[in-house]
Amino acid sequence: MASGFTVRPGVLESGSGQVSGLQDRCGQVAAVVAAVLDELAGAAGDPGVRAAAESVARAAARRFLDAAAGYQHTAGNLMAAAQGYRHAEAAATSQANTAGALLARMRIR
Repeated sequence: MASGFTVRPGVLESGSGQVSGLQDRCGQVAAVVAAVLDELAGAAGDPGVRAAAESVARAAARRFLDAAAGYQHTAGNLMAAAQGYRHAEAAATSQANTAGALLARMRIR
């Protein structure tokens, strides 16, 4: 029984591109956040405040880069799924054409 939905490889590929865009933006935000916190650390006159700001900058950058890695993984999975569906579609079409040709030969005899 059919599941009631259609998979379109082009839509999956488009989603992959959108997720890659999120990955890029995440990297940009990480750079800005790290730069702002580094400036804060540099402006701090107190060594404890400086150390805390540097620690927060590293942690924030790491979180954004972790998110970017997740986006990269998801984009890759979407692209792989699109390729898998394209391959399955091509194989099904080829097999249907082969079956049609065999049936045509059987009718001719």
